[in-house]
Amino acid sequence: MNILTLPNPILRTKANEAQISDALKILAKEMLAEIKGKGVGLAAPQIGKSIRMFVMDVEKKQYALLNPQVLSIGGSMVEFEEGCLSYPGFVGPVVRPDKISIEAIDIETGKKTKIKASGLLARVIQHEIDHLDGILFIDRVSNPKLLKRSDSKSGI
Repeated sequence: MNILTLPNPILRTKANEAQISDALKILAKEMLAEIKGKGVGLAAPQIGKSIRMFVMDVEKKQYALLNPQVLSIGGSMVEFEEGCLSYPGFVGPVVRPDKISIEAIDIETGKKTKIKASGLLARVIQHEIDHLDGILFIDRVSNPKLLKRSDSKSGI
């Protein structure tokens, strides 16, 4: 699977909603396999698909979500160093809310699901939804001088 990197224009384009299908179920499984050992999340635009879909493998649980909608964001604002598979070799501090609640279609079951998340899971969800909206973590770093090289090729 080829993960796109900047400056590919697909990464800067808002993705389209899609309908659940067997093809998307297969794609989600392939995406989860792709991030094993590389990161904790991957959005469809990162592999050239303009679909509002992302996968996550966070805290020993896997998720494959379609057409997520943010229901609420809250909690305290927390700074955390993020990286990205589409901007490899760099990390930077990003301030995000500590809590999020979303509704999405669970690709495995085909049913709507609600997720209330905090901590790392909330951060990953926000990072991946940003990808669906054409936003990368580097857009959220308050000062580009704070970006630094990382030996790791992994990311959120």
